Amino acid sequence: MDDQQIHVVNTVDPRLGTNEDVKELTQRAHAQGMRVILDFVPSHVSWHHPAFLEAQQNQDAESADWFTFYAWPDNYRSFLDIVPSLPSFSTDSRGAAFTPVV
Repeated sequence: MDDQQIHVVNTVDPRLGTNEDVKELTQRAHAQGMRVILDFVPSHVSWHHPAFLEAQQNQDAESADWFTFYAWPDNYRSFLDIVPSLPSFSTDSRGAAFTPVV
């Protein structure tokens, strides 16, 4: 059984606006003959992913710099900094960017 979690978010984060804002934007764009395409590809993995578990257990692990730990091992950057089950990759790490993680 795969222990990776998949999260589908069908709502707008309140820090970014509301679902009504998106509806209004879409309606106004359509009225002008335009389409709205929303695409978001976050860089994160499950907190059960072996690379994250290794980094969380050992600060010297190969994957340790793939993640940003505010206070190691339990305070780390995650998806929107509000979903701890989805640790985010560090944008400063070449390892995370160039190593297959699936």
